[in-house]
Amino acid sequence: MVNKKGALELSINTIIIIVIGVTLLTLGLLFVRGIFGKMDKISENTFNNANDLLGGLENVKSLLTVSPTQIEIEQGKDDVAKVIIANFNTDGTDLNVGIKVTPRSSDKNLKCYVIGETNAEPSQELGPFKISSGNQKNIALIVQDLNGAIRNTACTVSITGAPEGEDNSETVVINVKAKEKAFG
Repeated sequence: MVNKKGALELSINTIIIIVIGVTLLTLGLLFVRGIFGKMDKISENTFNNANDLLGGLENVKSLLTVSPTQIEIEQGKDDVAKVIIANFNTDGTDLNVGIKVTPRSSDKNLKCYVIGETNAEPSQELGPFKISSGNQKNIALIVQDLNGAIRNTACTVSITGAPEGEDNSETVVINVKAKEKAFG
């Protein structure tokens, strides 16, 4: 009788341990899924911002316009600016230009990319593309911090193939701030 009682108690303890283990495993998997879901949402938000920036038309008065010219991002995050190349040739000639972005050479923890309306792959150079007189080309500039220090840094946007005398580069100032703490 004593052995049966001990065996019954041991099997009940085993069942309780299995139930607790399955519960903890399920909670752990839900937590990990939530974390990856948030990371996917961050990337999706960045690309949605890029598409929004590519949408509207601004009052552009020069060959190269970048908006905004100052960006504030958290360590390890990314953000988007809008680059507009406009053709103001009054003689009706087309512009055949490209674009190149370069992070500050001393900053190894900063990446700068451009994405065009038809090119979904980020790269440091786009083009050449033809812009007819009176038209403009909208391009998204993505600035990404690779978990570097808190700092002020920059990305330079340059037009390749621009006519002589045109202002063909602009600098975007990036202020990298500390990460926000997850639990206050």
